[in-house]
Formats: sequence, structure tokens, C-alpha cells
Amino acid sequence: KANFKVVSYAKGEAKCRYILGFGGMKRNALIENARAEMFKNANLVGGSKVILNENVDVKKGFGFFTTTILVTVSGYVYEFKD
Repeated sequence: KANFKVVSYAKGEAKCRYILGFGGMKRNALIENARAEMFKNANLVGGSKVILNENVDVKKGFGFFTTTILVTVSGYVYEFKD
């Protein structure tokens, strides 16, 4: 018998733009900002909840002189029962 259930799906995003390769944040900082937003959106307060199956997606977009990086971190919120 399972002692947990999936209660929701949480997601956070962070975006950065580089001009001619300058500016913005490093990749790890973008991931941490996206993860912090995911935890904020997950509503983990109250009960025994945890985020599992975390996925990190990094997408790059290229313009004429710019590069845009979008990091998305997502996971499922599980709640443990007694």
C-alpha cells in the first residue's frame, strides 16, 4: 500500500539575455533562481510534502546580436500520509 500521493505539479522559470556574449547570469545561477521560484509556487507549507522527479530544461534563442536563455525547472509535489 502506497503511503503517498501526487498532489500537484510545480514549475519555475528564469530568463536571461546576453548581448554579444556579455551580461546576464551564469547557468547555475539561472537554475537556482528557477528552482527558488518553483519552491515558491509549490506551496510546501503544511503537511509532509516533497518535490520529486525534478527536471531542468535549458532553451537558447539566438538573435542578431543577442542570445536569450530560458531555464525551466519543474517537478511533482508528493504528500506523504500517515
